[in-house]
Amino acid sequence: MKVDPIITRVRQQDSGNYWGASGSRRVYGAADLAGVEAAFDGVVTPSAFIYLTDDSVDEEITGQGQQLNIDERFDIVVVLDNTADPRGHGAVNESQDARDNLIAALHGWEPGSGNEAVRYQGGTLASFDASKLLWVFTFETTRVVQ
Repeated sequence: MKVDPIITRVRQQDSGNYWGASGSRRVYGAADLAGVEAAFDGVVTPSAFIYLTDDSVDEEITGQGQQLNIDERFDIVVVLDNTADPRGHGAVNESQDARDNLIAALHGWEPGSGNEAVRYQGGTLASFDASKLLWVFTFETTRVVQ
């Protein structure tokens, strides 16, 4: 799986302009969570960074031969403004709006030929300080290779 189709999907399905006005949507790719945290200071909020996390494979013998089911996972790190409440209360509430926006864009979407529908797997707090809060949402799809 590639990150670009996921970025495009989130940007295109953002009907409420949660990620910014059309043409300036703040949805990007990244290599990992550490890369997002390194760019922490200059990020306009809310922003989303998408990166692939891991995959696992299950081999199956079918009537048509060998089949691989590859479970592909990706994370979306949402960076939120935390200046109004350094304890994070307001940003945690806003993370749920971000989650709902991402689920609406991705859950049930089939990202490519051979891929099953994307499934939401859950989310968790990654880190926060007095200015920003990072929340990670995990999604998964299964690619079937005959």
